[in-house]
Amino acid sequence: KWDNDQNEWYLYQTTNLPELYTGNYSYKVSAYNSSGDSYGERIVQPWCSQTNDVTNIKEKEIDLRILPNPIINSTQIEIFLPFDSFVSLDIFDYSGQFLENILKEFKESGLNQICYSPNIQLTNGVYFIKLSTWNSQGIYLSKFKNIIYEKK
Repeated sequence: KWDNDQNEWYLYQTTNLPELYTGNYSYKVSAYNSSGDSYGERIVQPWCSQTNDVTNIKEKEIDLRILPNPIINSTQIEIFLPFDSFVSLDIFDYSGQFLENILKEFKESGLNQICYSPNIQLTNGVYFIKLSTWNSQGIYLSKFKNIIYEKK
C-alpha cells in the first residue's frame, strides 16, 4: 500500500481476512499511473503460513534507508530488522521489471549496512529497491523504497 506521507510503499497487513491455510496462493498485482494507464501486471505466489503472532505488528516493522539518495556512484543501504531473518534486496525499474539482486543472505536482528554500487548499466531515473525478510517462524515482511540514480 502506498504511504503518501512517507512517499514509499509498505506492506499492508490485516487480520480481517477469511481463514487462510498453510499453502500456496496466487495474487494478481497490477500497477497504474495517476491517469489510469497500466504499467503491467504480474502474478505473485507468496507462501502463506499460519501464525498466531499478529498482535503487535509495530514490533515487527522493518526499516530500509538509502543514503545518499539520489545515488551517483554508490550508496549505503541500511536495513533494520526486528528479528534474525533471511534477507533479499532486489532492484526494479519504474515499470516493475526485475533488474538485479543486491543481497540474498541471513542477517541478524538490528541495524545492518550494505554498500551498493550497481553491477548493471543503469540510466538516469527512478528505481525501486525491495527488501524482503523471512524469519524462522514463517513471518514474511517486505518494504519498497524509491531511489534516484544520477550518472555523472
